[in-house]
Amino acid sequence: MRIYAIILLFILGYSECSLAQTFSFEILNDDTKTPISFAHIQVENELIGTVTDINGRGSVTIPKDFVSKSVIISFIGYASLTISIQSLKAETTNKFFLKESSTDLDEIEVIDIGMDPRDFINSALEKVDETFYTKKYRSIGLYHEKVVEDGDSTFSYEAKFLIESQGFKKATNQNRYIENDEAYLEEVIYSRGEQKYNVVNVAELINFSLPYGDQGIKEDSFISSFFLFKNSIEKMAFIQNREAFEGDWYFERLIDQDGKTLIKVSIGNKGKQCFSYWIDQKSMEINSIEGFIPFGDFNSNNPVSSYHPGNVRFRIDYFLVENKSFLKQIWIEREGSFENDDIKGEKLSAATLTIEDLTEEKPDKKKKVDVFFVQNFINQDQ
Repeated sequence: MRIYAIILLFILGYSECSLAQTFSFEILNDDTKTPISFAHIQVENELIGTVTDINGRGSVTIPKDFVSKSVIISFIGYASLTISIQSLKAETTNKFFLKESSTDLDEIEVIDIGMDPRDFINSALEKVDETFYTKKYRSIGLYHEKVVEDGDSTFSYEAKFLIESQGFKKATNQNRYIENDEAYLEEVIYSRGEQKYNVVNVAELINFSLPYGDQGIKEDSFISSFFLFKNSIEKMAFIQNREAFEGDWYFERLIDQDGKTLIKVSIGNKGKQCFSYWIDQKSMEINSIEGFIPFGDFNSNNPVSSYHPGNVRFRIDYFLVENKSFLKQIWIEREGSFENDDIKGEKLSAATLTIEDLTEEKPDKKKKVDVFFVQNFINQDQ
């Protein structure tokens, strides 16, 4: 009976592994041979795929059912590549080179498309119901976080989460304020090290009394802020655009790529709050949003605000599936610092969440992400 059970487990394990293969990629600039960050690697017309990291690397787990399909590798400003999945190798890194588009028009001093930048953005927002998936859905996401404090790497972990997402809709009365996305722990893959600073001990170091006390917080849970930032950024981008930004929008870059004209429209400037959309001129699909929010824009009167929330940089990418945009990847970096007469400290928290696929699975409500997530679920597993 024991032998039968072992054989059965082996067969089940083998069958599960045989249903999918994981492929590693490295995407480089064809001329300079340097890595291309944020390149999209997508199984054609599927949410399955990834967005490359700062080293131009990424991995994709592809079910056997899609073996006859192709992978599309793309990045704004480069000619796309279409690669058959059957030609990929699972045992080694698949290296591909993208050629820069010869029709990149970002050096033009004035970009004129016959429309005011603000009107162009408003036109894209008016089509959100058409270009985005607007219903609630669940997905599985891979999250990676790394913390650097006073120049030293101190803490990192990787985990899988079940994400409950609210689709976007135009800013009308009944959906003026969309629900936040929620995240629930599925699995901790690894965790290493421990954090030196947290908002409570930083407040103590600079002799500041937190308005609501320490609330039992022993560790910073950047992932909690990560989702708050993500939700706030998308609400600013899609729902509260008219109220959230002051100043003049301008066309920063225009690219003719793969039969599409992609336009980067921005507000703000370097060192101050800035925000950008990449928009397809014809379909008005929003490819990605990116920007920078300095801590002074949050609450400069609070001496802890330079540490939390600190300066925030972000990028959110979307994949097109059956002509509807779905969240694909979020990258957020928070740069915090603090000082008084006796002490000075710095903390950089950087995290990426990559959506792997949709799911019908229901979340374990007891494992919801909150401000106590790291001390409750990560440190106890070390």
